Amino acid sequence: MILKKMFIAYCLFLVSITIAQNKNELTIEINGIKSYKGYMQIAIYKRSKGFPSNNKFAYKNFRIPTLKLKETSFTTKLPLGTYAIAIYQDENANEKLDTNFFGIPKEKTGVSNNSNSNSLPSYYDAKFEFSTKKRININLR
Repeated sequence: MILKKMFIAYCLFLVSITIAQNKNELTIEINGIKSYKGYMQIAIYKRSKGFPSNNKFAYKNFRIPTLKLKETSFTTKLPLGTYAIAIYQDENANEKLDTNFFGIPKEKTGVSNNSNSNSLPSYYDAKFEFSTKKRININLR
């Protein structure tokens, strides 16, 4: 019984080491910041559900004071995989993306692959493969 528990613990340890080794650095360079007021809300999605506007479905969320962004970039570690990123600048710090009557954002937004869509960009337009250390540029509009 003790050997069985030790074997299971050893297997779990090996799995955790393997998972930890499959993480790489992703640096997001944010272009188009005109004002250093408020926060940058960065959401990283692993699937299309909720993209780009419902952060509760995001794989990871980051809320960073705009002033603290070093050289307008942000770095995190992620497991290898397929992702899409949505960013907005919450200038008034109300923790939501402000839109007008028609749903058009009043605050600056951007997505990975810098989709030029006139409507909400899709996850499929914004997704990218993350298999090695990577730096991507996102333009705020």
